[in-house]
Amino acid sequence: MEIQENTVFFDGICNLCNGAVDFIIKRDKQKAIKFCSLQSKLAVDFFKVKGENASALESICFWQDNKLLKKSRAVLSIASHLGWTWKFLSIIAKPIPTFLADKIYDMVAKNRYRWFGKRDECRIPTEEERSRFIY
Repeated sequence: MEIQENTVFFDGICNLCNGAVDFIIKRDKQKAIKFCSLQSKLAVDFFKVKGENASALESICFWQDNKLLKKSRAVLSIASHLGWTWKFLSIIAKPIPTFLADKIYDMVAKNRYRWFGKRDECRIPTEEERSRFIY
């Protein structure tokens, strides 16, 4: 399988990341966003081609317009797909300097397991969600 446009890469064992996936699924009425766990072979191979190590990433990533967005820019881009309220908030937040937004993002990412916990294994999508996930 190939990485599709508008794919969110997430840490499949992170409770915060899985909560973010649930949040996105609930609000993405067009079902335009797909999901791929960073632990999947597909993600590992994809990131290797991009010169990245998927297991070393502490970031949600978003593949859009043949670009890999990371950290706060990924979050803002994802939000722009989630209806007018979230699109509006993403527009308002866009002027925040990336270095500042990423600093906050990094602090949360570094502490995500301690603050939110983690699972023993990657998320298994429900039957209803299965078409949204790529492996």
